[in-house]
Order: sequence, then structure tokens, then C-alpha cells
Amino acid sequence: VTGPQQHHGPGGRHRADDAEHDRRALPRVPADVAAYQRAADDEHADEQHQVIAVERRRPAFTVRDIEAKRSLALRGLTFRLRLDRVDALADGGVAIIDYKTGRIDRPAQWFDERPRSPQLGMYALAEHEAHPEFATRAVAYAQLCPGAVAPAGLVADANAWPGLDAVASLGRHRDWRALESWWESHLGALAAEIALGHAAVAPRATPLPCKNCGLQAVCRIESVRGVEDEGSGDE
Repeated sequence: VTGPQQHHGPGGRHRADDAEHDRRALPRVPADVAAYQRAADDEHADEQHQVIAVERRRPAFTVRDIEAKRSLALRGLTFRLRLDRVDALADGGVAIIDYKTGRIDRPAQWFDERPRSPQLGMYALAEHEAHPEFATRAVAYAQLCPGAVAPAGLVADANAWPGLDAVASLGRHRDWRALESWWESHLGALAAEIALGHAAVAPRATPLPCKNCGLQAVCRIESVRGVEDEGSGDE
């Protein structure tokens, strides 16, 4: 007994030959590119394991919101924000997390006269405005860099997120309410400058942003410094 015979209709064999030719014509992934991809996949898997390890050290929580849309009114301006993540803590309140793939500022650096890394302050104010019934007990930047997966932030109390800095430990704010008042005052002042069109040439002294700007050809900073230098020379 013989099995069913395969018959190629008109042009059938030619189509099979064309398909085989197309398959052979497809570009092959170079060995070094494939090796790089495997290394990248391994690196990402390692980052995921580090993230899980960080999360496991936290007290119980539930991820309540991801990419949560919020709005914040400051000094006549309304900002539309998107919070990366909001966790509901098992013993009450929430923690706000902002993911960063680059360098992050430590909490002690957030409170310069011109605030640095203001996103979490704006997020905390916006979350309070949207849900005043839930106390914000922690805010943190989650650094997601190869070999440097770690949170950096502030907590209202040690039980909210052990390992983060307590607000009072910085010696600037006695409690969370005072911290939110500082954010509202200082971030509100920046919003008022924007609303008034105030654009003074006043970069921070440290870290100096001019090193990384790349727009020196259209920058006014050097011209302002030149005028100041000439004025001091006349004296």
C-alpha cells in the first residue's frame, strides 16, 4: 500500500524553489550581534532579579496605580503629570515611585534654593490633591541602571519603607507636613517665575549644567558673565 502521492500543480515546484531562494536570501544575524543580544538579555534578567530583591525587603504593599494621570495647580499654572507608580501600603497610606534609568540625586540634594529633582515633590502634591484621604508616606526614585538598582527617597516613618531616609533625619523638615509645605512654597515660586516669563540667566553652580548642555552657540550665559567681568574690572 502506498501513501498519497504529492502532485505539484502548475507552477507549484517553482513556488517551492522561490520560497527556498527567499529563505536563503534572508540576512543572517552576525555572531557578534547575537552574542551582544544574549548578553543584553542576561543583563536585563539580572536587573529584574535585583528589582525583585529590593521589593522583597519592603513591608507588604499593593501596586495601586501605574502611569497614573494627575494634575497640579501651582500659582496659576496647571501641570499635567503622569506618576510611574503608586503603591498602597498595607498599614495605610501610599508610596510614590518614579523610575530612572540614569543618575539620580540623593534626597539631601533635593532642597537647594532652586530645587533639584522636583518631580517627586510635584507628584506628592498632586497625589494629595487627588486623594487627600490617603497620606503619602514615602516618595522614591527607583534607579534602574546595570549594576546599580536601588531606591533613593524619603519616608514619613521608618515602617513605610525601611532603608529610605526619614524626613526628620535631613535636619530640614520636622515632619511630612512641613516637607509638603516646603515643596508647595518653593515649587510654587518656580511656577510663578514661569507664569511671569521670568528667564534670568542663573545656572546652578554645582553641578554645573554647562558641561553637558551642548548649546553654547546660542547660550546667553557667557555674554552675561562677560558683562559682569567688564563691570568688575572698571571698579
